[in-house]
Amino acid sequence: LTQIHYLKKQVFFSMNKNILIIGGGGYIGCELVNYLLNKNYKVSVLDIFFYGEEVFKKIKSNRNLKIIKGDIRNRNIVKKSFLDITDVIHLACISNDPSALLNPDLTKDINQNGFKIILEEARLANIDKFIFASSSSVYGISNEPNVYETHPRVPLSLYNISKAWCEDYLINNFKDLNYTIIRPATVCGLSNRQRLDLSVNMLTAQAIINKKITVFGGEQYRPNLNIKDMIRLYEFLLETNSNNIRHEIFNASYKNLKIIEIAEGIAKNINQEIKIDFQNSDDKRSYRVNSSKLKSIGFDYNFKIEDAIADLNNAFINKILNKNIDLNIYHNVKLMLNLNVK
Repeated sequence: LTQIHYLKKQVFFSMNKNILIIGGGGYIGCELVNYLLNKNYKVSVLDIFFYGEEVFKKIKSNRNLKIIKGDIRNRNIVKKSFLDITDVIHLACISNDPSALLNPDLTKDINQNGFKIILEEARLANIDKFIFASSSSVYGISNEPNVYETHPRVPLSLYNISKAWCEDYLINNFKDLNYTIIRPATVCGLSNRQRLDLSVNMLTAQAIINKKITVFGGEQYRPNLNIKDMIRLYEFLLETNSNNIRHEIFNASYKNLKIIEIAEGIAKNINQEIKIDFQNSDDKRSYRVNSSKLKSIGFDYNFKIEDAIADLNNAFINKILNKNIDLNIYHNVKLMLNLNVK
């Protein structure tokens, strides 16, 4: 009876929510949209779809889904997307270091100026919750074994700097907004809009297809998070008591691993003879985040990094993913190079 009561409560809660996912066509966003629709939420997606609209081909007819194709720098489009919205999850940005560096002016315009417009319209729309996806990469370099949310940020790249700027702009100018900032680890695992330019995904693909992993450096620490838990976390934040998360910042990481540990773990988990090739690296980022604050409000992790590796391996075996792992669609920077975006 308790379980039935919980399920009824969950359906009632989700039916009264209309979630706007800004950047819902991306690697995490498209999986989050599917997940929330399956939980009976009404979902609106605002995305310019740099990487294509095919991710929603099978669910376009879902009556609880509304897709808005548009640029977050266009105030009229942003304003219209907020109609009847209760909560916002903001994922949209020029993501990862190489993509951001292709066009620094564009990166700043989208990641920062677009963010300003979104916040201003969120304030006018009087939404219940605003969840902002920052990044744990804002910590940059730290030798501390536990990097907590209060640790100094040392953003080293344009992408990291833009995320830190957005955090500060939100905190300093929108105290009336019920916001929460998440600093996710590097996400890994299978998605309908697959990326193979993320550390675990990239090394796993290399191991499966090439039987060889190229490790740049190796001693740098990286926090990691399975995409399935990343999605669960967003739902958790939508459901949890606002008093526990209002104006709070949370690290989100399952496990901190050295790059070499990731490579060795992949070789072990796909059970093949894999050669590991070491190369010098100019990437000095190294940090180990602590997520105890998030656990203290009731969130825990259900999926391991090994589960993400297994999901990717099965996707290649079942031909869900193309064995040509250099295809543009799997790499943000390659896709950005082919776009004439201003």
